[in-house]
Amino acid sequence: MAFDIEKATQAYLATLPQDVVTRSTGYTNGGHWVLLFDFIISLLACYLIVKWGYLEKIGLRLEAKRPRPLLKSFLIPLVFLFIQTIITLPWTIFTSYHREHFYGLSKQPFGDWFGQFALSTLIGNFIFALAFIGIYALLRRFKKTWWIWSSLAGGVFALIALILSPIFIEPLFNKYQPFPEGVVKNAIVELAVQSKVPTDKIYVFDGSRQRSVVTANVSGAFGTARLAVSDMALQKTSLAETRAVVGHEIGHYALKHTLKLVVFVTILMLIAFYAGQKLFLPFAKAFGLKDAEIDNPVAIGVLIACFSTIFFIFTPVNNSALRLVEIESDNYSLMSAKEPDGLATALLKTAEYRKANPSKLEEIMFYDHTSVENRVRNAMKWKSEHTN
Repeated sequence: MAFDIEKATQAYLATLPQDVVTRSTGYTNGGHWVLLFDFIISLLACYLIVKWGYLEKIGLRLEAKRPRPLLKSFLIPLVFLFIQTIITLPWTIFTSYHREHFYGLSKQPFGDWFGQFALSTLIGNFIFALAFIGIYALLRRFKKTWWIWSSLAGGVFALIALILSPIFIEPLFNKYQPFPEGVVKNAIVELAVQSKVPTDKIYVFDGSRQRSVVTANVSGAFGTARLAVSDMALQKTSLAETRAVVGHEIGHYALKHTLKLVVFVTILMLIAFYAGQKLFLPFAKAFGLKDAEIDNPVAIGVLIACFSTIFFIFTPVNNSALRLVEIESDNYSLMSAKEPDGLATALLKTAEYRKANPSKLEEIMFYDHTSVENRVRNAMKWKSEHTN
């Protein structure tokens, strides 16, 4: 009797408890509205900061004695980012803390969450302010083609951040330890050797500190690349599931997905910067800055609003690129680990925070991973083609 792919897929989905389905559906559907309101609140924050005029006063003080373009290009964006953080803080607490706890996806105490949020904000805002020194320097130097050079510089900047993150950033938020010796590590090392992936950088981290979900990731690039499996994955997955999940993450490394995504982000920045060039004056007029110049950091709120609009519009494009690399890694896992059932049951665990069977349009618009249903179906298809 021929293997029935659809029947096997639906049989796996049928094992999901109804309370999990209800909870994940509510969480996912609410997340679509969060995405929209994130964008609206970001625009509102930009508008308010521009209308209040604080940045203009800072700019006038910095230039009271002599021009200081580099200091101005760093300090004004930094002030803008911190004011924006304060304005949006109540919304951030709701979406990133209360909502996660309401749906049972996190047990992190508020004090610990807020401390990590404050640290990540401090680091992120400082890094972005440094990046704006380069953007405004290019704006002053290349009036018409700055968006080309800025996107290329942004790609290099993103690659450097990717390389340094496992060394300097990630250890600030989680504890990474060498993967414990035993059967599970031996299975992981076997997969790594088979794929010609370095075996000396396989870690377990306390992902349960932030979220009570099964997860693993590959971070870094070149000599800093490493594979990290959360403690929740070790607690909640079988050996077959662990092999499938690790095979997926090894796929990201072996297929050079991080580097490909840097190229994609560079292209996306090219589009966003070009659109910023074209949209700046209309947005400036709407914000009440009729005489604003794009190379003046005082008008950064207008520029950020332009960028936010473009990135919001391109959300489906960005999600499609991410879905592509995720399904490629699933296929890599199936070919290397050969655990279609392990992958299927591991994927069902992600249905705790991602609705398993969205409509096709919903998946295209909002999902940065292929839906659980389609990924399980893909695993069953592989099983049918490789089972005698």
